[in-house]
Amino acid sequence: EILRKICPEVVINGGDAQRTNNTSNFIIPGFSGKDLVIVMSKKGFFIASGAACTSKQVEPSHVLLAMGVPPKLAVGAVRISLGLNPTKAEITAFGKTLTSYINKIEINETYIA
Repeated sequence: EILRKICPEVVINGGDAQRTNNTSNFIIPGFSGKDLVIVMSKKGFFIASGAACTSKQVEPSHVLLAMGVPPKLAVGAVRISLGLNPTKAEITAFGKTLTSYINKIEINETYIA
């Protein structure tokens, strides 16, 4: 829910399925999953790209590909975990940090273009 408020075009992988409340796998089209991992990790969030069992892989997740996610999108997927029982403060902090990153990238792209 917070992801859609931050970025309406976000793709939440498995978003219609029953999922745990503390973990989400998503793609923000046009943004590098690898860069997002670096930025958010530096801010203290548990975030990774690739499949949970092979988070060091560079290839898109075979699970996402099997779900029909196009390879070009799947390579940008990230997985965030906010702990077993995330607090409202943790969710808000994640949202603010992600918003700041998206805004910074969009401003830089506008300035460069």
